[in-house]
Amino acid sequence: MTLPRSSSSTSNSLHNQTALVTGATRGIGLAIAQALAAQGCNLVLTGRDENALRRASRELASAKIQILAQPCDVRDPQSIDDLFRTIRRQFKRLDILVNNAGIAHANLTVDKLPLPLWQDVIETNLTGMFVVTQAALAFMKRGGTIVNNLSGEFALSPCCPEPPTPLSGTRSGHKPREKR
Repeated sequence: MTLPRSSSSTSNSLHNQTALVTGATRGIGLAIAQALAAQGCNLVLTGRDENALRRASRELASAKIQILAQPCDVRDPQSIDDLFRTIRRQFKRLDILVNNAGIAHANLTVDKLPLPLWQDVIETNLTGMFVVTQAALAFMKRGGTIVNNLSGEFALSPCCPEPPTPLSGTRSGHKPREKR
């Protein structure tokens, strides 16, 4: 992973910068938080699972950085407002936003996927990312970094009769353009 560089001449290029990582309690989000902490970056960790947030915060505490572990549901604008109110109280600025919160639906074909489950995925993965970014932009200074992680466990293909597999979105989504 290549991390953004600051103009600081310290050995840790992100020393004293502040990063918000949504979905930071496991997987890619936790790995990103670990990499940022290793560079001396202060962290705001969010997720819906308070116990997992406490575990992640304890794990990263040895990095001698400031850590704010704040529960946040990116589907809920009030939860996002509360998060940014807390961030403003604890940190002078926000330099990096990593939109990593995301969920996947059950491994179902389109004809069997209930609409409320689909809407939950869209609210979390797209609308949540949008609303968090809006709130962050009001607090970030010019030159800040925003990373949107749109990875997923699998993708839907409405035409395929069999259930999608982890790579089906990659295969079905990448087709050479035909010449006209």
